[in-house]
Amino acid sequence: MSNRSEGPPFIPYADGHEAFALRFAHVERLSTRIRKYNWELAPHRHRDLYQLLYVADGAGEVAFDLQSLEIRAPALVLVPPLVVHKFAFLARSRAFLLTVAESYFTELIALLDRANAAGRLRRTGVIALAPGSAPQQQVDLAYRVLEEQMSSDVRRRGPLFSGSLLTVLGAALEGLDRDGAAPIGSRTHQLYERFRQLVEDHYAERWPVAAYAEALGTTERTLHRASWSVAGVPPLKIIHRRIALEAQRRLLYSADSVAEIGYSLGFDDPAHFSRFFTDNVGESPAAFRRRRMG
Repeated sequence: MSNRSEGPPFIPYADGHEAFALRFAHVERLSTRIRKYNWELAPHRHRDLYQLLYVADGAGEVAFDLQSLEIRAPALVLVPPLVVHKFAFLARSRAFLLTVAESYFTELIALLDRANAAGRLRRTGVIALAPGSAPQQQVDLAYRVLEEQMSSDVRRRGPLFSGSLLTVLGAALEGLDRDGAAPIGSRTHQLYERFRQLVEDHYAERWPVAAYAEALGTTERTLHRASWSVAGVPPLKIIHRRIALEAQRRLLYSADSVAEIGYSLGFDDPAHFSRFFTDNVGESPAAFRRRRMG
């Protein structure tokens, strides 16, 4: 595929409120925007964004890398980060595109308290919703609530917003339980996703790359190739990004000191933690907290 980009041009990734960036979510009517592209979106991918498309009316097709799947409304389409995808719809189809920061997605999945929910939802697929069924009505209402909430200030979005997001993710999980969803085709993608799930489970234990490779039953060289192929960075960078993300969350949403946060993430020396954070975030932990909370 050609013409890859980090995302379609109509998603406003920056909302001007940096503290909320960790919990970024956006929903809009794909059908009203896609007309200018002749009801098609060219191949593209997103690095740190998870998407769930709800097709309320109409039909179309989604292509994931080399795999094409038919969409018939009502349906949910799973689009995990880093997967090249494109859409094509029949004219006058009605669809809503939900975009969630992967960090926020991870928080929401934990609230669902479902076994391996993150791994299961990080699969590509199309989930059919029975017309008029309770799940379809719940999803339809959730997307309408999310669309209405988008007009409010991000800092004022409360339980109703997060609850609607959880409704959508829960419906997707129920659909996977019922029908399953097509996994990403290549073994490289599958290995990378297994690695990402292990990082989610063990990042605070500061495993070295060799430990992840051993747990995955592969070699460090193969894991490096998979990470570079899918994410464009080595596996150690993926691990460091996850640790840095957790550090940012704790700096923003806890009263723990910088040293306490560093110790909780496996750093014996506060100075080492501060250097690590600065290298990965671009400013010191103290400056990060002061600039966003002050």
